[in-house]
Amino acid sequence: MGVLPTATSASASVFAAVGGGRFDRHQALIALVIIAGMVFMIAYVETMVIPAFETFYNFFDHPSDTTIAGILSAYLLFGTIATPIFGKLSDIYGKKKMMLVA
Repeated sequence: MGVLPTATSASASVFAAVGGGRFDRHQALIALVIIAGMVFMIAYVETMVIPAFETFYNFFDHPSDTTIAGILSAYLLFGTIATPIFGKLSDIYGKKKMMLVA
C-alpha cells in the first residue's frame, strides 16, 4: 500500500500533466480571485434587472405582473442555460476568445 497523495501533490501533478510546468500557488491564487470576481459580476448584472421593472412596464405598454415576471424569468433562464454552453465553447475555442465574445 502506498501513501495517499495530498491535495497539493495531486493538483500539482495534474497541473504538470496538463500544462507541463511547475505549479505556482501565486498564479493559482490570482486565477481564483479573477474567477470569484467574475462570479460576483454576473450576480450583480442579474440583479440589475430588478430595478429595471419600471422601464419594462413602460416599454411594454403597462403589461400585467405575470408578463413582467415572465420577462425576468426568461432573462434568468437564458443566463442559466448560456453559462454551461459558453463554458463548453471556451473549452473548444479557448477562454480568451469566448471572453471577447461574451
